[in-house]
Amino acid sequence: MGEFNLLESEQWFSIWQDIVMEISEQIRKVLPQMPGRSGDELLMGITEILYLHYELDKPLIPQVKENGKLAGKMLAMVEDMVSRVQCS
Repeated sequence: MGEFNLLESEQWFSIWQDIVMEISEQIRKVLPQMPGRSGDELLMGITEILYLHYELDKPLIPQVKENGKLAGKMLAMVEDMVSRVQCS
């Protein structure tokens, strides 16, 4: 992680905690409603976005924020889709 210059670790950690708390709440709502292995697939996708979707030659904090937004949007779309399926 030296490539990310984590001297700003307190700021990074605070941002990360906010993202994890928000996404955890979304996951808690939608996961029980997902059929079969689709919940596992969703969690794998979220994990990839949050933990693996980084470029080492770019600043870390903007990437963390962007990945958090991307994961949140993905979960919101899934939540919307699941609620539409249940209503029909």
